[in-house]
Amino acid sequence: MQVARLAVRLFAATRELHGLGAADERLLVAAALLHDLGWPVRPEAHHKGARDLILGIPLRGFSEEERGMIACLARYHRKAHPSDRHKVYRDLNAPARDKVRKLAAILRIADGLDRTHAATVKTLETSRDGRTLTISVEQAPRSAIDLMGAQRKKDLFEAVFGVDVVIRG
Repeated sequence: MQVARLAVRLFAATRELHGLGAADERLLVAAALLHDLGWPVRPEAHHKGARDLILGIPLRGFSEEERGMIACLARYHRKAHPSDRHKVYRDLNAPARDKVRKLAAILRIADGLDRTHAATVKTLETSRDGRTLTISVEQAPRSAIDLMGAQRKKDLFEAVFGVDVVIRG
């Protein structure tokens, strides 16, 4: 729930960068809620396990293409960036792949901000100055691990949106 809450906040705060709508936010929320689904099956590769589990279950209210996008988002919440060499992602059409890149960039930062799974981030604010997007978080208790987690996962966001991301606690 914490990752979904943070992802929604980041989605809303960066709308001018991504230009996506409510249907895309719905995909992001679904992926945020399901991104760790593969943990019990394959802890070391739970991102791939989540992808595979999502592809194998019906998701009421989502089309097959949307389920593929949600599976990709769960897959890209850690480790590799989206690539045409990866199964599922390569089968999406170009607009869907573009959305996955944008949404995965947001999901990765939200997930990094909850690295400890302790829901330390209470509020999140963003500001933009030219090419720099600053994400300021209020934590209780402060967790350097969560800030470092987000720092480690900001690279896709920077690549997709062409901005430098600064994360402050």
